[in-house]
Amino acid sequence: MSKLFILISTVAIVSFSFWSLSGRAEELGSKYTLCKLGKEVRTLRIEKGADKCTTQYNKNGKDQSLGTAMNESSCEGFLDRVRSNLEKAGWKCREVKDASVSNLISNEAQ
Repeated sequence: MSKLFILISTVAIVSFSFWSLSGRAEELGSKYTLCKLGKEVRTLRIEKGADKCTTQYNKNGKDQSLGTAMNESSCEGFLDRVRSNLEKAGWKCREVKDASVSNLISNEAQ
């Protein structure tokens, strides 16, 4: 039963991250990165404002600002450095271009 809870929790966290981005595509930059280590998930993203961008890091469901800059290449640098550090620590990261959500059905849940 605890494996099912962990799976559902992980899916919920990842799904919430994607759903929170829907409708805000005009604010986001070109990068959204998802990193996993075992059952832990962390995300990195760039949010674009009118005259600046901010790189956000989500760990344990909480956003942390990594830095703010006037140009997107600086924000990409913040993201790339943190991604590199995570990968050196054994995390598997990938850039997310499109996301979809599907229903999971488990034999244990029935």
